[in-house]
Amino acid sequence: MRAVRVLVVCTANVYRSRVTEELLRLRLAGAPVDIGSAGTRAASGEPVPPCVRTRLRDLGCVVAGMRPPRRLTADLVQTSDVVITLTAAQRSEVLRLVPRALARTVTLGELARWSMTPPPLPVAFADRLLALVHTATDLRGGAVHDDDVPDPRLMPERRRTDVVAMIAERVDDIASTLLDRAPLAGGVR
Repeated sequence: MRAVRVLVVCTANVYRSRVTEELLRLRLAGAPVDIGSAGTRAASGEPVPPCVRTRLRDLGCVVAGMRPPRRLTADLVQTSDVVITLTAAQRSEVLRLVPRALARTVTLGELARWSMTPPPLPVAFADRLLALVHTATDLRGGAVHDDDVPDPRLMPERRRTDVVAMIAERVDDIASTLLDRAPLAGGVR
């Protein structure tokens, strides 16, 4: 069975999507998943800032050899099984590029919220991930939730840690459900 291809999208592909990508890679280590990221307005060749690399290293992620940020393209969306955005506006940008991606594009917050009270999920990892994404997209039209992860580049340094903690908690909730185990941090199972 081939790995599920997951694309994480934010604006610049230097902070939120990179933290999410690397934490998903760490928490889902050994699972059949291929995780990448891109930014809706990523500047080609811009390096990942040292403060992001340090935060990722502190969280246990491997940062050696990180590729530079890359811009979101229709091809990246089309070749992904699941697209996870950090905001609803970014989800809309993904869907402007590839409208057919609606059923497989979800915000990190939506996915985390539904992972806390998942429907019965299949046993195989790939099927679990796809079923959880489809649940989140199918039930999207209900109550309004503020699932957006704020852009830390627009915040004072002391608040950026809060954004990393928010991402880590959401990733832990998702990984715990997908791997069917208790969360590492945050959330109650």
